Amino acid sequence: TTPSKFIDSNIKENQVTLSWLPSTGGQAPIQYEIYKDNVLFAVTSENTFVASGLQNRANHKFKVRAKDAQDKYSLFTYEIDVRTGTYPKDELLA
Repeated sequence: TTPSKFIDSNIKENQVTLSWLPSTGGQAPIQYEIYKDNVLFAVTSENTFVASGLQNRANHKFKVRAKDAQDKYSLFTYEIDVRTGTYPKDELLA
């Protein structure tokens, strides 16, 4: 099944932590593919990932899908739109 409860946290200048609940049912997933802006960005076996090396003060769209041992893929999670960076207080009020 599709990984669920896909969230972002700990957003910084050039990184964000992504996490999700594992896929359930059928074959257990062996990998999760993380896409940034519709391009494969990383592969992990964990259900938490720190996406680093991101452009500061930019929007990034992330989504995830699971892959099992038989190379079957889940559907993608919904997309998360993340804006990286830290902003001076006066810039936020402008």
